[in-house]
Amino acid sequence: MFLTIALSTVASASTAVMPGVARGQMPRDSARVERPRSRIRATLADSTFWPEGVDADPRNGRLYVTSIRHRTITEIDPNGRTRELLPRDGKTLGPIFGVRVDTARNVVWATTSAYHQIPGFMPADTAIAALLEIRIADGAIIRRWNAPIAPGGRVLGDLAIAPNGTVFFTDSNHPVMYWMNPRTGVVDSITSVAFRSLQGVAPTQDGRFVYIADYSRGFFRLELATRALSLVEAPPGMSMRGCDGILWYRGSIIAVQNGTSPARVMRFTLDSTGTRFTRADVVDENPHIADEPTIATPLGRELIYVANSQWEKHDAHGSRIETRPLTAPILLSVPLP
Repeated sequence: MFLTIALSTVASASTAVMPGVARGQMPRDSARVERPRSRIRATLADSTFWPEGVDADPRNGRLYVTSIRHRTITEIDPNGRTRELLPRDGKTLGPIFGVRVDTARNVVWATTSAYHQIPGFMPADTAIAALLEIRIADGAIIRRWNAPIAPGGRVLGDLAIAPNGTVFFTDSNHPVMYWMNPRTGVVDSITSVAFRSLQGVAPTQDGRFVYIADYSRGFFRLELATRALSLVEAPPGMSMRGCDGILWYRGSIIAVQNGTSPARVMRFTLDSTGTRFTRADVVDENPHIADEPTIATPLGRELIYVANSQWEKHDAHGSRIETRPLTAPILLSVPLP
């Protein structure tokens, strides 16, 4: 059983929140009781890795973890052996944010964007923002779609693959949601004055709708056929703000909610119309390990998520904060209902 809670203590964010910004300043939920259900699934030896995104290949159980610091993607096999798909610290790439496995094409899709908090950042790097199609077998980038250049740069973050193969991804800095038809390479997009800081995306199984997490506002629902956009309603006393990576799961949204203290993984259940949340359940809360979780992925009957990303352990210029020591990146696993 999950613990059902009212989320009245979630921080009210009135401005756009970029990855890693102000998470440590969120108020603590004093009414919460820590009930970790997770176990360590994998650990990376390199404490400087700076993990962000994760996905799993259901065919073989391999995990793929992105690196903000080293601009690569690490593959972890079920025996713990690792391989990096991209050369470390590649000059033509920015930090790798999101990754999703496309089993139909034997590729991973990943997002890359320059970001000022990364060591070595130069103003000209703001032109780097792209969706990458990467062949799993050898790490070759077989397609690269470059996002339009924008003042201050774009931050392409999490992404999702719909059942029909469409790839959805968001820009947090200039809030836009994009989607690519992988067969034609055509990219469409939608933006709105209501958007503030877009994060994860979750297409529904029937292909009709896409749910979009906005860090400052909660969740939007986009009807693809009509392009109708609406803010999903939350019941009184509940807040959906502060959510990063999200997934569609059996009529609900599973979200990594790192805009609370302590951070946690939540399941938000929708009503039959898909326009209103009716309840919130804690999937996992493990602050001793998951001090800064980001993105999750299902694998079989488990949910695997990045537990300790390292945004809060670096200052605005990417320098290490000595009072916040790095720890080896950990992936946690928790049972799905």
